[in-house]
Amino acid sequence: MNTTSLIAAFVVLVSGVIWVGMHSNDADWTGNRNQCVGECYEAWKADHEGGIAEMEQVKQAALAAASPEALGEKYLVSVSPATVGVARAALARHSRGKPLPISSPN
Repeated sequence: MNTTSLIAAFVVLVSGVIWVGMHSNDADWTGNRNQCVGECYEAWKADHEGGIAEMEQVKQAALAAASPEALGEKYLVSVSPATVGVARAALARHSRGKPLPISSPN
C-alpha cells in the first residue's frame, strides 16, 4: 500500500467511528452525567460545610495567616527525611528568628 491509500483508509475509519458515535447517541437525553445542580449541589454543600467558594476562602485565609515556616512544611512533606533536616537547618540558619523576606505579588 502506498501512502495515499493509507491516508484514505485512515480517513474512512475515523469517519466511520464518528458516524457510529453520532448515531448511537440518545437524542432525548440532554443532561450531563457529571453535573451536580439543584438538590444535588445543595446536598453536596451540606455534606462539605459550604460551597466551593467558601472552601477556597477558608483555604486562602489559612495560607495568608501561615508563617513562612508553615508554608515550607507543606512542600517538605513529600521529600525524604534527610532532605527535610537539611532544609530545616538552612531555614533556621538563614531566618535567625526573623520572618523570611518573601516578596508579595502586590
